[in-house]
Amino acid sequence: MRGKLAFAVIALALAGCGKSQTVEKPPAQVLMTLSSLPGDADAMSLATTMPGTSYWVEPGANQVVWHFMRQSGEYGRYVAELSEAGTNKTRVTTHFEDGPADPGLKFLDEIAVIAGDASVAAALQGQAVDRSGVQAKIGQRIASDPMASMATTMESVADEMDRMAPPDKCKTGTPREMNSWVCQKQYEREAAAGN
Repeated sequence: MRGKLAFAVIALALAGCGKSQTVEKPPAQVLMTLSSLPGDADAMSLATTMPGTSYWVEPGANQVVWHFMRQSGEYGRYVAELSEAGTNKTRVTTHFEDGPADPGLKFLDEIAVIAGDASVAAALQGQAVDRSGVQAKIGQRIASDPMASMATTMESVADEMDRMAPPDKCKTGTPREMNSWVCQKQYEREAAAGN
């Protein structure tokens, strides 16, 4: 009896963490649901609240991978692996794989896991994700890490400076502006620097 109780407690703890859970749906249906998360269950975009981050989804034969990117490349992958767990039952196991880009920014990985765990759990349960709860957890994670707070501030300031900068008339101006003597000299300097 104690062994069964301990197993049930362990299984419940794992399911609560979003790392492994079994649903009463066939694998093909679960794969389709996770490959294209229902709008009300999708919190993955919240993992890209840090300026300069993005993600894309890659469904496979028995898994779905969310690739998280920065300008420097892929910083990680949130993976949901599917396996048959009986008739019309599927076991979904999730984990995060660190990518080669930005190894010093672990908080980005943790933010992706927060959004991934919430999205997968909501999609599998057929419920809406608690977006405000996910945003609060992400906010707490950023606030608890000086590096995360600093990076967020720096990225936000850089984005604001780019937004406020006057447009480059040599790249986005009228044909007359783009053909001006000043622009022609700029083009020559850029061409010489490129060689």
